[in-house]
Amino acid sequence: MLSPPKLQAVRALVESVPDATIVGLTHALANSPPGGVLGPVREMVEVEAEERSVRNIALAPIAGLCRGGRRVGRLVYPPRVLRRLWSGLKAQSPDLVAQARGFGFDEFENEETVAEQTLVFNALCSAAGDGLRARAQPDFAAAAEICDSAVKSGADSMAACLDLAPIVRSSLPNLHDWMRRMDDDAATLTRLAFRDAVALSQDAGPRFVEMLASRLETPWQTMRLLSTVMDHPSERYLAGSEMAGLANDVLADIDSQLATLKAFDIKRSDRQAARAAARAVHDASLAISDFKACVQTARDGPMGARIAEQKAAKAALVEARLEMIDGLVAAALPLETIRFAGRMTKLAPRLTADPDMQLVQQAETALIFAEGLRPVAGTAGFGSARAKALEAVNTRLANYSDDLLAHLRSEEASNLDRARLYLDVAANLMALSSDEQAAQIIRRRAAA
Repeated sequence: MLSPPKLQAVRALVESVPDATIVGLTHALANSPPGGVLGPVREMVEVEAEERSVRNIALAPIAGLCRGGRRVGRLVYPPRVLRRLWSGLKAQSPDLVAQARGFGFDEFENEETVAEQTLVFNALCSAAGDGLRARAQPDFAAAAEICDSAVKSGADSMAACLDLAPIVRSSLPNLHDWMRRMDDDAATLTRLAFRDAVALSQDAGPRFVEMLASRLETPWQTMRLLSTVMDHPSERYLAGSEMAGLANDVLADIDSQLATLKAFDIKRSDRQAARAAARAVHDASLAISDFKACVQTARDGPMGARIAEQKAAKAALVEARLEMIDGLVAAALPLETIRFAGRMTKLAPRLTADPDMQLVQQAETALIFAEGLRPVAGTAGFGSARAKALEAVNTRLANYSDDLLAHLRSEEASNLDRARLYLDVAANLMALSSDEQAAQIIRRRAAA
C-alpha cells in the first residue's frame, strides 16, 4: 500500500491534471480491485472525476473560458481558475455545493429538476463572482490573482462573466443545435438572450458572445452568433463595432490554419502532418465560406480584402502540393526504358533495387493529404485540381500494376520477390488514391 505522504502527493497530482487526463485515469484504473495497491488511487480518481463533473456543470457558463485549444476572444484563463473558484465555493458556500452534488452528474438531468438545478447553479456562480470581487477567502484571492495574471483586469472580467451566467446558461442546451441550423426561432432566442445581456451591462455584448463561443467546436462558428445578434451586418459596420475583435480573431485563426498548410512539406513530413494540413485546409475553407455567408463583404472592404487574400493563398498552397503527387508516386515506383523487337523501346518497372521506403512514404503522405481534402474540395475551389491529380495517379498505378503482373507471369521473369514488393507498394498507394476495393483487385490478381 502507498504511504500517507505518497498518497498526499498523488492527490495533489490528481487535483492538478486536466479533465481529459482524469477521464483517462478513470478508464485505466477501472479494473483495479478496491483492496489492491492501486485501490486508494482508483477511489481518489473517481471522487475527483465526480467532483469535476459537478463543478463543470455548476460553472458551465465560464468553463469554456478556462480551457485550451483554438477559440476566439481575449478572455483566456488557465484551467486552475476553475479549481480555485470551486475550492472557494466549498469553503464559503458549502450548503450550495452540497445541493449541487445531490443533483447527480447529468448537466440537464430531467424537466422536473431543471428549475431547481438552475437556481442552485446560478447561485453558485453569483457567489463565485462575489468571492472574486471581495478577495477575502484565500482560494478566491488566489483565483483573482491567476485571472489578473492571465488577462488585463482579469478578475473583474471573470466576475462580470459570472454575472452573465444565468443568461448564458439558458442558451447552452440549444447552442450546438443552433450552430447546425439557425432558423427563425433559434435566431429570436439568441437575440433575446443577447438583449438581456446588454440590459444587464452595456459592454456585455462581446462578453456574452465570447462565453457562448468558448463552447463551440471551432472558432469560425462564432461568425454565426455574430451574424445572428447583429442581423447579418456589413463588414464596415462590423469592423467599427465592439464585436470587431471577435471577427478579427476568426480571420487570425484562418491565417493560423494557412500557416499550418504552408509549413507542410510533403517530402519531410509524416502521415500525422499530412492529416493536420488537410484539417487546416478543411477548417480554413469552412471558415472562409461561413465568414462570407455571415457578413456582407466587399473585395475592397477591410475584411473582404483579407478574406480574398486568404482564399487565394489557400488555393495556391493546395494546388502546389497537388501538382507534386504524381511525381512523388512516379519516384516511389520507378520505371526504366527497355528495348524490345529490334529498336523499339517502352517503359517498364525498374526492378534493379528494392523499393525506397523513404520515397514510398513521401508518396503515401501526399495521397493522405489529398484524401483529407475530399470533404471540401468541391466547394473550396480546388476540386478539379484534386480530381486531375488523382486521375493521373490512378492511371499510373493501374498501368504499373499491369506491367508487374505481366512480368510475374512471363516465362523469362526475374526478380520475382522484388516485383511482388513493388506490387504491394502499388496496391497500398491505390488504396490511398482510390479506395481499398481497388487495392484488393490488384492483390487478388497477384494471388491468382
